[in-house]
Amino acid sequence: VSLETALLEGHRSWTAKIDVFARTNLSNGAARSRFYEGTNVLRFAFITDQGTVKPVTKEKDFLHAVEWCMQEYSGKHPAAMKYVKRLWERSAHLGQRNFDVEAHLGMLQTLKPVLEGWAAELIQIAAHAETLANMLKCKEEAVQADALEDVDALRMSLEDVRKRMEADTQVDAAREGMSCVDAVQDLLKPLADRESGTASTAR
Repeated sequence: VSLETALLEGHRSWTAKIDVFARTNLSNGAARSRFYEGTNVLRFAFITDQGTVKPVTKEKDFLHAVEWCMQEYSGKHPAAMKYVKRLWERSAHLGQRNFDVEAHLGMLQTLKPVLEGWAAELIQIAAHAETLANMLKCKEEAVQADALEDVDALRMSLEDVRKRMEADTQVDAAREGMSCVDAVQDLLKPLADRESGTASTAR
């Protein structure tokens, strides 16, 4: 997509928004690289004769945006882990600014095990799957081929998180999680076969 197209379309809170797909491991400690969807928000400003930056795009209230997301993620179509992440962002934002520090520190300590657990990892895997699904919708064959090449990384992530579930003492929750993993792995089989066929054709 061109910058001109993005600017013409606009965005509800910024001047424009462009999502970019890129394969990376995000950090040196990551086990393997995979595709991520990166969100880029664009804002307009200009430099005055006095050398100061004058924004054209309306300033966005971070706390208001976080609380708006919390309402959305707890509404008609709830998204529990996204809601937890916004709770974390809210407490971190307010705690760093000395608002009710003890209460917000308690919230962060309560949420930490949730964000470190397999449930949070499963949400990241879901985001990876959504990214690949969006790439497969692209008309360009090269983008589709890149997505298919990433299916194996998605499958390995599912296997890793399943091992964490098997070691979980919360049996009922882990069993439900493993059912989700098994269902997704079944859905991946046709894509894996398609990727194998693409690789054979390339050779």
